[in-house]
This record gives sequence, C-alpha cells and structure tokens, in this order.
Amino acid sequence: MSDTIKTMELIFADRLMPNQLMLNDLIGISDEVVEVIGISDSNNGDDYHIEFMDEFGEKDVITFKHDDMISLYVYVEDDE
Repeated sequence: MSDTIKTMELIFADRLMPNQLMLNDLIGISDEVVEVIGISDSNNGDDYHIEFMDEFGEKDVITFKHDDMISLYVYVEDDE
C-alpha cells in the first residue's frame, strides 16, 4: 500500500455578514486570506472589530459595518 500526500485547495465558499463569522474562519481582506482570531461588536452595534492573523503570523484588527459582506474561504481536498 503506497502512501499518498493529499493536497488541499483554498476556495471561495460564501459571503457572510460580520455577525455570521466564527473563530478560525478564513476570510478575504485586501487580496489576502487571513484567519479570524477574535470578534467583537461596538457598543452601538453598528461596527464589528475582527482580529485576524495573516500567513506570517502577524495580528491586526479591521472594522466592518454590520451590513458589510465578507468573503469566506475553505480548504477542500484535491481528488488527484
């Protein structure tokens, strides 16, 4: 029996509002896919502060309005 390496492909899955995001989601920000590591809403409920980590391990925060749409990405197994 031979061992095979399975490859994973990152693909676009959906567009979500900030209140639909979950920790560890992969989202698109400025032509980059980053991992969500924190979610908080503002006191007035109009803004969401999303803390994320990029592929280099650097952390940052971006603010979205409650009705903004955010691209969600997922890894799928390549059948080859």
